[in-house]
Amino acid sequence: MTTQSTETRRSPEVLYKYLSPEGVRAVLGLRRLRFRAPRDFNDPCDGQLDPLHRLYTFEAASARENEIRSILSHGTPLRPGANPRMSAFYEKLTMLIDELPRDLRDAQIANAAKEIVEQNDLRQTGRNIIDSINANRILCLSELATSMLMWSHYASGHRGAVLGFEPRTLIASTKALLWPVEYKNETPDVIDWAHYNICMVHGVQPNPPSTENARKLVLTKSREWEYEKEWRGAISAGPSATTSHRDVEYSGNCLVELVRGIRTNDDDFEIWQSVAQEISPSIRIRTAVLDVPTFSITIQD
Repeated sequence: MTTQSTETRRSPEVLYKYLSPEGVRAVLGLRRLRFRAPRDFNDPCDGQLDPLHRLYTFEAASARENEIRSILSHGTPLRPGANPRMSAFYEKLTMLIDELPRDLRDAQIANAAKEIVEQNDLRQTGRNIIDSINANRILCLSELATSMLMWSHYASGHRGAVLGFEPRTLIASTKALLWPVEYKNETPDVIDWAHYNICMVHGVQPNPPSTENARKLVLTKSREWEYEKEWRGAISAGPSATTSHRDVEYSGNCLVELVRGIRTNDDDFEIWQSVAQEISPSIRIRTAVLDVPTFSITIQD
């Protein structure tokens, strides 16, 4: 799978942030956008699943056992850079299975393959990859300002508002990197598990996932979320590494729309509009309108 970039999937003219009334007050009043740690996303599958999960499959386990047989039966040399303990490991295993019948020998090899996995502590390796993802802070945006579900979930039941940002000036202002989210039926395959298998069997340090592959973990979501048409901005945690978020100042010229919700309080919106126009005098003020016959929302000027 290739992660789409802004070069292959162009960002729309405006990206939208759904906000509760409290969120609107914070973003406008402080002139800052909150980038959150991936570990705090509302979907527990989002960027937090074990990236090495395919190494626990029957196929991967069989491949490890076959590589061990090759080393034992054919004298396949260990790879350069192999941990010296692996030579002793195979010498001991050879002595153990030398006089055993075939079925018992296979059982010992299977046990050896499991022991190798435990020695390499895959779970810690997977956690290290997840930790590297959580060292970033993410801003979640949408291509749409008309999603009934997002107004309901993220804008306090239509009582909040949606702020629209121009992507290029937003990137320049916050120094964030911006990518679209992809929606799949399966979690992304971010490692070369065959490479990891060989490295474990030979006691060689495997190559970590590429930056592009690791990025897939936080840019791939279940198709159940496809209605969000999400884009994500990413920055390093920086001085906020010990907290779950980083608030980043944005320039006024990237704020281009303020959309009132169907249930937004009149007094609240009057204040928001006044502050928004101070930040960005040319901001477009719009209103979400319920289209009853089609269960949908339209946006009117």
